[in-house]
Amino acid sequence: MSAPATLKDQLAAEIVKSEAEAAANPDKFTGSDWWQLSEAEEAVFEIDPDRWPRMMITYHCYEGFKLIAHSPVWDEALIHQARQERPAWCDAPPSDHEFARFAEEYGELTNREAYALYAKQEFWTVRLGVMVYADERPGR
Repeated sequence: MSAPATLKDQLAAEIVKSEAEAAANPDKFTGSDWWQLSEAEEAVFEIDPDRWPRMMITYHCYEGFKLIAHSPVWDEALIHQARQERPAWCDAPPSDHEFARFAEEYGELTNREAYALYAKQEFWTVRLGVMVYADERPGR
Protein backbone atom coordinates (compact mmCIF):
# COMPACT_ATOMS: atom_id res chain seq x y z
CA MET A 1 0.00 0.00 0.00
CA SER A 2 1.41 3.38 -0.97
CA ALA A 3 1.83 6.28 1.43
CA PRO A 4 -1.07 8.76 1.49
CA ALA A 5 -0.55 11.87 -0.63
CA THR A 6 -2.78 14.15 1.46
CA LEU A 7 -4.11 14.42 4.99
CA LYS A 8 -7.55 13.54 3.60
CA ASP A 9 -6.07 10.34 2.14
CA GLN A 10 -4.43 9.51 5.46
CA LEU A 11 -7.69 10.14 7.31
CA ALA A 12 -9.57 7.88 4.87
CA ALA A 13 -7.08 5.08 5.61
CA GLU A 14 -7.40 5.64 9.38
CA ILE A 15 -11.20 5.55 9.09
CA VAL A 16 -10.96 2.13 7.42
CA LYS A 17 -8.70 0.93 10.27
CA SER A 18 -11.00 2.31 12.97
CA GLU A 19 -14.07 0.75 11.40
CA ALA A 20 -12.28 -2.60 11.11
CA GLU A 21 -11.22 -2.38 14.78
CA ALA A 22 -14.81 -1.66 15.78
CA ALA A 23 -16.08 -4.59 13.71
CA ALA A 24 -13.55 -6.92 15.34
CA ASN A 25 -14.20 -5.58 18.84
CA PRO A 26 -17.67 -3.97 19.11
CA ASP A 27 -16.95 -2.64 22.63
CA LYS A 28 -13.69 -0.91 21.69
CA PHE A 29 -15.31 2.51 21.29
CA THR A 30 -17.80 2.10 24.15
CA GLY A 31 -17.01 3.85 27.41
CA SER A 32 -16.53 7.22 29.05
CA ASP A 33 -13.11 8.32 27.79
CA TRP A 34 -12.80 11.20 25.27
CA TRP A 35 -12.47 8.83 22.30
CA GLN A 36 -15.30 6.57 23.42
CA LEU A 37 -19.08 6.85 23.32
CA SER A 38 -21.21 6.14 26.37
CA GLU A 39 -24.84 5.01 26.18
CA ALA A 40 -25.91 8.36 27.66
CA GLU A 41 -23.90 10.33 25.03
CA GLU A 42 -25.32 8.15 22.28
CA ALA A 43 -28.85 9.00 23.45
CA VAL A 44 -28.36 12.69 24.30
CA PHE A 45 -26.40 13.61 21.18
CA GLU A 46 -28.22 11.11 18.93
CA ILE A 47 -24.96 9.58 17.70
CA ASP A 48 -25.09 6.40 15.64
CA PRO A 49 -22.55 4.06 17.27
CA ASP A 50 -21.82 2.50 13.87
CA ARG A 51 -20.62 5.91 12.67
CA TRP A 52 -18.66 6.66 15.86
CA PRO A 53 -15.27 5.25 14.71
CA ARG A 54 -15.37 7.52 11.62
CA MET A 55 -16.52 10.47 13.70
CA MET A 56 -13.87 10.04 16.38
CA ILE A 57 -10.91 9.59 14.04
CA THR A 58 -12.08 12.66 12.09
CA TYR A 59 -12.10 14.67 15.33
CA HIS A 60 -8.66 13.31 16.17
CA CYS A 61 -7.44 14.44 12.74
CA TYR A 62 -8.94 17.91 13.32
CA GLU A 63 -7.00 18.19 16.58
CA GLY A 64 -3.85 17.30 14.65
CA PHE A 65 -4.65 19.83 11.93
CA LYS A 66 -5.25 22.56 14.53
CA LEU A 67 -2.03 21.56 16.37
CA ILE A 68 -4.11 21.06 19.53
CA ALA A 69 -2.76 17.61 20.26
CA HIS A 70 0.30 15.85 18.91
CA SER A 71 -0.28 12.32 17.73
CA PRO A 72 2.06 9.87 16.05
CA VAL A 73 -0.88 8.85 13.84
CA TRP A 74 -0.79 11.95 11.64
CA ASP A 75 2.03 12.61 9.21
CA GLU A 76 3.43 16.04 10.08
CA ALA A 77 4.25 16.80 6.44
CA LEU A 78 0.64 16.09 5.45
CA ILE A 79 -0.61 18.29 8.30
CA HIS A 80 1.70 21.07 7.10
CA GLN A 81 0.46 20.64 3.52
CA ALA A 82 -3.20 20.73 4.63
CA ARG A 83 -2.58 23.83 6.76
CA GLN A 84 -1.02 25.57 3.76
CA GLU A 85 -4.13 24.71 1.72
CA ARG A 86 -6.46 26.03 4.45
CA PRO A 87 -4.70 29.04 6.05
CA ALA A 88 -7.97 30.55 7.27
CA TRP A 89 -8.46 27.53 9.52
CA CYS A 90 -5.01 27.84 11.05
CA ASP A 91 -5.19 31.09 13.02
CA ALA A 92 -8.80 30.94 14.16
CA PRO A 93 -9.53 29.20 17.45
CA PRO A 94 -11.27 25.83 17.16
CA SER A 95 -15.03 26.13 16.76
CA ASP A 96 -18.02 23.97 16.06
CA HIS A 97 -18.57 25.73 12.72
CA GLU A 98 -15.01 25.21 11.58
CA PHE A 99 -15.02 21.60 12.73
CA ALA A 100 -18.25 20.99 10.80
CA ARG A 101 -16.59 22.26 7.60
CA PHE A 102 -13.44 20.21 8.28
CA ALA A 103 -15.47 17.09 9.12
CA GLU A 104 -17.59 17.36 5.98
CA GLU A 105 -14.62 17.91 3.69
CA TYR A 106 -12.10 15.54 5.25
CA GLY A 107 -14.16 12.87 7.05
CA GLU A 108 -17.41 12.89 5.08
CA LEU A 109 -19.49 13.54 8.20
CA THR A 110 -22.89 15.15 8.10
CA ASN A 111 -23.39 18.50 9.79
CA ARG A 112 -25.51 16.80 12.45
CA GLU A 113 -22.72 14.32 13.19
CA ALA A 114 -20.07 17.04 13.33
CA TYR A 115 -22.05 19.28 15.69
CA ALA A 116 -23.06 16.34 17.89
CA LEU A 117 -19.45 15.20 18.16
CA TYR A 118 -18.17 18.69 18.92
CA ALA A 119 -20.79 19.18 21.64
CA LYS A 120 -20.05 15.75 23.11
CA GLN A 121 -16.34 16.56 23.28
CA GLU A 122 -16.97 19.99 24.78
CA PHE A 123 -19.17 18.60 27.52
CA TRP A 124 -16.67 15.81 28.17
CA THR A 125 -14.10 18.51 29.06
CA VAL A 126 -16.69 20.18 31.32
CA ARG A 127 -17.36 16.91 33.15
CA LEU A 128 -13.64 16.36 33.49
CA GLY A 129 -13.17 19.86 34.92
CA VAL A 130 -10.83 20.99 32.12
CA MET A 131 -13.28 23.65 30.97
CA VAL A 132 -15.09 25.84 33.47
CA TYR A 133 -17.69 28.40 32.47
CA ALA A 134 -17.02 32.03 33.44
CA ASP A 135 -19.88 32.10 35.96
CA GLU A 136 -18.79 28.91 37.73
CA ARG A 137 -16.12 28.48 40.33
CA PRO A 138 -13.57 25.72 39.73
CA GLY A 139 -14.04 22.64 41.89
CA ARG A 140 -17.78 23.08 42.47
